[in-house]
Amino acid sequence: MKDDEDVTVNVIVILSLIGCQCLRPFYAKFNMAIVAIADELFASGGSVDFQRMESFTRRLLWVALLSFATLLVFDFLNGDAWPYRLVYRTVLYTLPNVINVLALYQYVVLLWFVCDFYRTVNERLKALKSDTSAPKRVGRFEYRRKILAISDDTIVYDRVDQIETLRRTHLEVSNLTGEVNACFGALIVCTMLLSFVVLSLLLFLLYKAMSTIRWSYRECINLIGLLLWIAFHVAKILLVLYPCQLVQRERDRTGPMLYTFEHSFTDNYLHKAIGVMVLELLSNKQLLKSDFLQSARKLVRICQLFGTVPWYLDLFEAGFVLREQQHGGLRGWRRWCMQGLNMLYSIGIATVVIIATILQSSEDDWKMPFLTQILFINEYILANIVVLMVLIGCHYQCCYYQQFTDKLMAITTTIASCGAVVDFQRIETIFNRLLLGVALFFGTVLTVDFLYNDRLFWNFVRSSSVYTLSSIINVLGLIQYTYLLYFIFLFYSDVNRLLMSYEDHASRDKQCRTHRRLFYETTVVTPSSGGASLLYDYARLIDLLRSIHLELNELLEQVNDCFGVLIVTTTIASFVVLSLQLFCIYLATTVRSWKVTDTIFLVYNVLWIMLHAIKVLMVLYPSHLVQKERERTGPILYHFNPHEKDSALNNALMKFSSQLLHETRHPTACGLIHLEMTLISTMVGALTTYLVILIQFETAISQGQSAANASQKDGSSTYG
Repeated sequence: MKDDEDVTVNVIVILSLIGCQCLRPFYAKFNMAIVAIADELFASGGSVDFQRMESFTRRLLWVALLSFATLLVFDFLNGDAWPYRLVYRTVLYTLPNVINVLALYQYVVLLWFVCDFYRTVNERLKALKSDTSAPKRVGRFEYRRKILAISDDTIVYDRVDQIETLRRTHLEVSNLTGEVNACFGALIVCTMLLSFVVLSLLLFLLYKAMSTIRWSYRECINLIGLLLWIAFHVAKILLVLYPCQLVQRERDRTGPMLYTFEHSFTDNYLHKAIGVMVLELLSNKQLLKSDFLQSARKLVRICQLFGTVPWYLDLFEAGFVLREQQHGGLRGWRRWCMQGLNMLYSIGIATVVIIATILQSSEDDWKMPFLTQILFINEYILANIVVLMVLIGCHYQCCYYQQFTDKLMAITTTIASCGAVVDFQRIETIFNRLLLGVALFFGTVLTVDFLYNDRLFWNFVRSSSVYTLSSIINVLGLIQYTYLLYFIFLFYSDVNRLLMSYEDHASRDKQCRTHRRLFYETTVVTPSSGGASLLYDYARLIDLLRSIHLELNELLEQVNDCFGVLIVTTTIASFVVLSLQLFCIYLATTVRSWKVTDTIFLVYNVLWIMLHAIKVLMVLYPSHLVQKERERTGPILYHFNPHEKDSALNNALMKFSSQLLHETRHPTACGLIHLEMTLISTMVGALTTYLVILIQFETAISQGQSAANASQKDGSSTYG
């Protein structure tokens, strides 16, 4: 493994030093491409923030300088024969990594330019969409007075030219991305191989270091150095993957952005129908809002009790406290006092969990075998990370509560205008039952925990703070994610149900009109003076459902981005805890003498296995429902069989079908985990593998101890 590392390091150094000479034509071409793309973006009204790029590059260099300086300091403290060992390690390890990181920095900066270009294109498309839909917000005659000196054709062609320029820019940026990946492809492959080999070696050395019985100063320095090198190689992998993730994300936003452009309908009867619909929606909006707030009341109150939702968030009477403060409904000092008290409360909960974890680890875990102790330490670390993430994240991402609530209310209002009714009572009932089930489950866990600790109060408090309290906080954070995804699932279900009902009514209308063909042609081709035709209404409603479908897709991406880190951390923690609990059940079932405490311990482990399996399902099953319901929309659209002269309906169906091709197909958490039910089978296979490995380690350790005891006994008998 050491030889593989040396060979890969030398290959990377040679690639970096020789490749920079071979890539001189590419750098010149890339600079010309940057200037050309920036000119096109400026011509279309966009801008490239070069100052931001300079600041970003400078920060990267400072981070690299501090990282390598820290590594050199620990190499110096860990050396015996100074300065020869320091020079040797610097030339062999630090210098090649400096060259590797500087080469990767070039790749990162180039991809950052590409990402900024994509972002600028999307911002210009968003601005053009706003300009296109702006005339609909004012009266027709007022708008015509504003553009009296400019013809409609001039405005249309100007927007067409801008969109065509953005299309060419998007294509050039896409080609540029392929060239960058092709030029740095060999370096990326070698870097990934090197990081994999080095991480395997460092993790093995970390395992040997953790098995040390007595710690000295040099061993502590060596352990910190190993952790720094592990973090360094993980950072190199992120330098390769994260910029690609950003570029891919910005590029995938362009397709759905094009479908946000609205068409300008000039039918007088359509404008009249829209006006009537707006009045109806304004009269029903308060009723929908009250139903929505009623469905979330208990969930938010319980989350506020455990610190997973900010106290200064009020969804029940006056909306958001932050919004009311802007209208003068709440004094600034009261808001700041409430925030301060909430922060102290969250800090108190986090402190209780951390102190209880330290006490639990120092008083009980030292009696355990080495493998079990390592697994418990990993569980403690991940549990504390999740607690801090939820308690801090609910304040840091407080703006998302308002953003998600506003979007849910807007979609609720829009889908109600299409004829659907959101069943808030059903949502409230389901989540009240879920909260009741959570309360009963943790009540059972606390009872078993009290019995397992021999009814000792302080041991019970310490154990409950470490395990139960942290799990409650984690589960309440996941319930918020489940609540949002269940709303999205119901909206997708309503969209599909409405499409099926429209298809059924449209087919019936078509069958009726086949017997009255002359009247059908007169009504469809030339709308009557009494109102718009029924098929024209279907086209408008389907286009409205298309916009709702697009908003749901964007909302789903935002929810997964907001909860992505929590989902990844929860999944990793659940995998570690499931491995630990299954291994503990194996150890408990192999004892020769069975006691009452063993039965309680077995029940306790089974309960924790159920809890962490349910946490994984709380992440995956709502996403599975949303994905399943969203994929039903495409086949439903192909059930429509409109008349060939129904151009409005045909165009609406064609646009809806094309939009579905550009929407995100598989939701992910931070780009690391595909939120699909197939992840369960993957986790089961991995758990089986790791359980077999742990059993083999335990068997080997037990056999070694038995052999050592036997040899010691033989030696004492021989001496006697």
